[in-house]
Amino acid sequence: MAPILTATAQSAEVSSSSRRRSATIFSRWRTGLRRPKAITHTLRGEACAAFFDFDNTIATVDVLDDLVQRFSVTQDWMALEEAWRRGAIGSKECLDGQLREVRVTDSEFSKYLASITLDPAFPHVVRLLRSQGIEPVILSDSFCLVIERILAHHGLGDLKVYANELCLIEERLMPSFPHLDGCARCANCKAQYLLAAKQQGRTTFYVGDGLSDVCAAKHADFLFAKDTLLANCRREGRVCIPFESLSDVHTYLTTRVQWLVSR
Repeated sequence: MAPILTATAQSAEVSSSSRRRSATIFSRWRTGLRRPKAITHTLRGEACAAFFDFDNTIATVDVLDDLVQRFSVTQDWMALEEAWRRGAIGSKECLDGQLREVRVTDSEFSKYLASITLDPAFPHVVRLLRSQGIEPVILSDSFCLVIERILAHHGLGDLKVYANELCLIEERLMPSFPHLDGCARCANCKAQYLLAAKQQGRTTFYVGDGLSDVCAAKHADFLFAKDTLLANCRREGRVCIPFESLSDVHTYLTTRVQWLVSR
């Protein structure tokens, strides 16, 4: 992937072309309207980039939220979560504060991560995309340590993950944030990765469910949305493809997209 440029620097440059491309791709498909009976997109895999949220999208739960609830020694995390959801604080401040109250041994941490289940369709989606020359990328405002251990447990440890960093030192989780780019909401703003792909001329896919996906959603050519992200799209009139599980994404990619064979 090319060097990441900030979302702020690139948004103005790509926003108008993104709107035109999305309008062309989806034609009359608007959020909340009935799905057309037949719609086909003709795409070449090597000209595409596919990005996935992790918590409650690939994983069947919001792993970080659940971890904080289970292992926090106070209830202070609740006020921080509410402040983040209101937009009063960004995710860096929220995560810093929440993890400060967590106490977990290495054994407890490892056992917990090994208990996390993934959407059973995700490996099928990965195989499909790779068969078309597309390497799936996971974008998260959670932490690489958490996500990579879970993926490795499920035999998917070779997937690329962009997230915040985390160390477990003497039962304390110590976060760091190497991908800060000036976004007021996100510690690892996912928009920057989609913008970099679009700068390379790639058609972008994004699959997500929550508030941390809103920035990325603005720059996706194909946007798969559920839960809070879907509600946000409907409220803002943003083009998207509703889904309930990754089997819906797999079905769409196999029945609605004609993949051209690379020469």
